[in-house]
Amino acid sequence: MNERYSRFIEAFIPGDACNLHCQYCYVAQGNKRKNEICRFLHSPQVIGEALSKERVGGTAYINICGAGETLMPKEAPEIIMELLKQGHFVNVYTNGTLSTKFDELLSLVPINLRAYLSISFSFHYLELQRKNLLQTFFNNFTKMKKAGCTVVVNMVLDDSYLPHIEEIKRLSIANFGALPQISYPKKLQKNKNWESLTKAPMHTSEIAETFDSAYWRFTEQYFNYDRKKFCYAGAWSFTINLATGWICRCYNHRPHQNIFEDLSSPIQYKAVGNMCFSSSCGGGLFLPQGVVPDLKVPSYFDLKNRPEAHWYNENFKNFLSQQLHENNRQYTKAEKIKTNLISVLFESRNVVLTALRKFKDQLCNGKVD
Repeated sequence: MNERYSRFIEAFIPGDACNLHCQYCYVAQGNKRKNEICRFLHSPQVIGEALSKERVGGTAYINICGAGETLMPKEAPEIIMELLKQGHFVNVYTNGTLSTKFDELLSLVPINLRAYLSISFSFHYLELQRKNLLQTFFNNFTKMKKAGCTVVVNMVLDDSYLPHIEEIKRLSIANFGALPQISYPKKLQKNKNWESLTKAPMHTSEIAETFDSAYWRFTEQYFNYDRKKFCYAGAWSFTINLATGWICRCYNHRPHQNIFEDLSSPIQYKAVGNMCFSSSCGGGLFLPQGVVPDLKVPSYFDLKNRPEAHWYNENFKNFLSQQLHENNRQYTKAEKIKTNLISVLFESRNVVLTALRKFKDQLCNGKVD
């Protein structure tokens, strides 16, 4: 019997320490990286209990990603294990180079729970080559796949990779059984809007087509998606800072509850609705989960899978082939109106600040009479 996909949780580890230094890393842009390892304010056990199935409201897909290398904090493997013990499906984004962390994960996670664990390997080809870590990366990919975990390979198609495309393809087929799914290199603007770093978009798009990447085509279509339809992010999903416990409805929204401080307190779900005041959408991650029912998009499994390589185990495949709107009740018209009114009041502080920033920019640019 397939488990119902009820919640999506984007779990963030704020520490930015990383053993790689990729030129397209949006965390390192503007020399802002402090190389600090995350300090968690609560134990892995508290984090797990705070995100229990009963409290969350069903089985969740929890995506864990760090501002730096996700597995670098010493608590990371135990936190992953605690979330798996709760019965959730857990995905971990990693640069794939910390072999001892993978060994620790496999020592902690029993065979029956590995079917609930996915490892998304980010293939940073040039940096892996520079640091002589390519074989380490390949070995860790193979190790986790043989252990029964789901494995996925992602690659940012940066301009610096263009002279190396054929070698990247050859190594990918030989070691992953398929080409990686690819995405845009991104730059975070002052207004928190995302801009592509690609300098030759037409040429890069032509090369991207040779990867036959469903994820690339999706992000190309929904990059900074114009948000007009009713969105259930905040009701069916939320983001959480794993270091502190503060949750937000979606990217760039104001934190509204700390769910680690009082484990008996219900989680407060607040849908974004039609009133999204964020300047950009995490379309490549949130939209495929089905937070906007009126937007017909592929499932996350369809965007990330490479069927010829059998990256997904059956358990994960069946779960991520679902979307949230299939398993959650949609609002009535009256409930949507109420949600939008609450959303305006809740985000009013952000709206005022955004308006003031916009007015300041206009003054600086001489666009105000």
